Amino acid sequence: MSFGDDQRFIQVDTLSIPKRYMSHEFNPSTIMKTSMQRGKITRISMMKSFDCYGSSCLNGTVKLWSYWKLPTLKGSNERWVFSIFLVFRDHESIPKFHFCEYQNMLLTTRVSREAYGLSVSTPKRSIGLSGHYDHLVDITEFGTRTCEKYFVTLMTGKDFRILDGSNGRIIREWFDADQQNHENSYSAMFFDSLSH
Repeated sequence: MSFGDDQRFIQVDTLSIPKRYMSHEFNPSTIMKTSMQRGKITRISMMKSFDCYGSSCLNGTVKLWSYWKLPTLKGSNERWVFSIFLVFRDHESIPKFHFCEYQNMLLTTRVSREAYGLSVSTPKRSIGLSGHYDHLVDITEFGTRTCEKYFVTLMTGKDFRILDGSNGRIIREWFDADQQNHENSYSAMFFDSLSH
């Protein structure tokens, strides 16, 4: 398990269940903790196609990183190493990001009405998703069985928008009038590709 905190640190823990079939006792153990960003870490996500992790920060960066155990001599303590291998920089804070496995692109949101796609091959903006009439809360992607790629954005007013994955053009937007209760708000979303 990986944790990010508001003091710029990432901590990696293991979670063991020594007597799995006889008790419900869990034993967390910290492997390592390191200073990763220069501000509050807002999201950590796994990027399967690159076999790494990504973390975003309010200072406007997304860092791709991995960690591994160094070989040790018998009887010596285990040593773990973090390695940052790609950094995306922007002028604004990045509260959320999503890695598009389909297109090898990072989708990032800001405290604004715009989102951007950042190409992994050249860490620069490659697509802009603008025109939202409310602040963005989260962004994700999905692909259909016919291999069409789409982005979905969630806005603070519980409004959703589907955009074309190749050019960012609006395909559809909607909201459910029953969900427009202002006592609560949506803060995250996830597309479950296994059940679709």
